[in-house]
Amino acid sequence: MVGNTAALFDVGMAAIGNAPNPKDKKAFADSIATLKVDTPVGPLDWSKGPNKNVVTTPLINCQWLPSTEGKFPLQLTVIDNAADSKVPVAAKLRPYPSFAS
Repeated sequence: MVGNTAALFDVGMAAIGNAPNPKDKKAFADSIATLKVDTPVGPLDWSKGPNKNVVTTPLINCQWLPSTEGKFPLQLTVIDNAADSKVPVAAKLRPYPSFAS
């Protein structure tokens, strides 16, 4: 969900910029129904629904796997792209090792 977290900042800034008066709560909420934003998870368009002021995003499944490069022991790796085939899969899902002794 790293992309979704980053997208929140883009959406927040776009929502403030899209509102006729960001201090008017009703006008702010109403303006979200027309919001369209390009984000790290792709283009988001609140005018398409499925409900007023709601947008859906594809879920890309990731898993922390051992890293072969860099200084960190684990790397967040895409393991499934069923919701968006444009996202490249880097590895297959693997069972986590047991750390119990």
